[in-house]
Amino acid sequence: MALEQRLSIGKSAGWETKGPPAAPSADSSDIRNWRSIKPGMGRDQVRALLGEPRKVSHSVVWEEWRYAKSEFYALVRFNRNGVCAWEEPKD
Repeated sequence: MALEQRLSIGKSAGWETKGPPAAPSADSSDIRNWRSIKPGMGRDQVRALLGEPRKVSHSVVWEEWRYAKSEFYALVRFNRNGVCAWEEPKD
């Protein structure tokens, strides 16, 4: 029996099929997204978790992305190997 036919039978019998887990939405206010950051992550990966930064600054050795939450900033720093440091938003 073909896979499509088996899935059709299963759905009509009330079986649920699960896809891959949902990716987190790009939301810098969600602390779970901040806690998903790992050393070495690339800019695109961080952008997918947190969205676009409010401010980007550069030094000779790093690039810093700042995300605002009220008067406090949260930040992610990148060096040539990806994420090298970050600070979660403070309450």
